[in-house]
Amino acid sequence: MSRTVVLFMGILALVGLCFAPAFAGMEAPQDPITMMVPDGEKATKPPVVFPHASHGDLECTACHHTWDGSSDIMKCKSSGCHDLYPDKKGEQSYYRSYHASTEGSCLGCHRIKRKAKEPYGPTSCKQCHAE
Repeated sequence: MSRTVVLFMGILALVGLCFAPAFAGMEAPQDPITMMVPDGEKATKPPVVFPHASHGDLECTACHHTWDGSSDIMKCKSSGCHDLYPDKKGEQSYYRSYHASTEGSCLGCHRIKRKAKEPYGPTSCKQCHAE
């Protein structure tokens, strides 16, 4: 093994030791979470009951994209995140945080996994917004 490879592996191990405590003990909430629209916005469909625990195999930052690894995790509708964009179709809107076609949204992630023939979650309105 070359010195460069050994040095690189050593650095990776050191980084892992430094950041592992930040993630140690972090578990997804076990109870489902009812997702409500931000105050001042009008819901057009029933709220989503989100099974947070079934997403425990994902990195927290897959959804909580602004989390720094040590502070409290904010909700999407927390002040300063997706609550500032009342336009439903706006790029950073609360609606798009769940419905965009990108990997960082619920619907986008589920569709990408479905296309890749991997296990995936709901991909239709009624599957999430059940009454």
